[in-house]
Amino acid sequence: MLDKKGGYLTLIVLLIISGGISSIHARTFDRIVAYVNDDVVTKRELDVLVNQRAMELQQVYRFSEREALNEAERQRTELLDRLIRQMLLLEAALTLRITVTETEVEQYIKEFKDKYQIETDEEFKRQLNREGMTLVGFREQSERNLKTEKLVMGRIVPRLQIRDSEIQKFFEENRDQLSTKADKVHLRHIFIAFKPNQADRDAAYENVKKALNEIETGGATFEDVAKRYDTSKQTGDLIKASTEELSKFPKIFQDSLINLTIGTLSEPIEGDRGLYVFTVENKTDEIIEFRYFIVPLVPSPSAIQETRKRADVVYAKLEAG
Repeated sequence: MLDKKGGYLTLIVLLIISGGISSIHARTFDRIVAYVNDDVVTKRELDVLVNQRAMELQQVYRFSEREALNEAERQRTELLDRLIRQMLLLEAALTLRITVTETEVEQYIKEFKDKYQIETDEEFKRQLNREGMTLVGFREQSERNLKTEKLVMGRIVPRLQIRDSEIQKFFEENRDQLSTKADKVHLRHIFIAFKPNQADRDAAYENVKKALNEIETGGATFEDVAKRYDTSKQTGDLIKASTEELSKFPKIFQDSLINLTIGTLSEPIEGDRGLYVFTVENKTDEIIEFRYFIVPLVPSPSAIQETRKRADVVYAKLEAG
């Protein structure tokens, strides 16, 4: 009986995700902006979502503050629709008794703070206050997000997977109906990367200087500093590389590691991900053991705006032939 009930709920969730339930509408009344079955969405809850979206646009997509606020406000209706769907999914998750642990919630919050480079609890609380949210409210939101994510990834996505062989089979069986379409499409593109300006470089070098001073004066370990700037798996960890493996590194990295005295810190080296700093802990004719950290070279809003202007110029020239 439980499996049958679970099957019905899965069907309902599929309809929710695809937008197939057209009878669910939001009714506006005073400070309540939508009714979702027996629950409600308030204007304040929606404002929090809009503010969170603006923060994401600023910190991840490098919008200016004004651009981020305007774009987030433009997406208000879409954010409300997304929230309604999440509430319906959460109802299904609760019915199916999907749970999350405190450890999972803590990990979710940690990843959130890492993503937005929030270093301290006080900074985190200030950020939440700016968005009109408390720490307790954020934890509750995180728990809801995890439950709906578990529902979708555990119950829904496995039923939606399509194999490459099935796609190929469909194409072959329906080739006649697709006769006006090409089997192959040839594309060209121009990639215009966001490039940090000199002010951005100066700021990054200043961060490196502070980090090196902190390590040299014993204020922090190399590993602590590394994790502060970059949460990727190897950053700060001890890496053992053979002579053959070292030969595959960029030449500038090879030279730095080979010439670096054990226990000292390298000068910052500009690479594809930012400014690299190395320290060597052991060195023989066969292997070298080292650690590194990266201070990102992040383009400022003004640098991004300059890149957008260059892209507009290129586009105009292409349009003009």
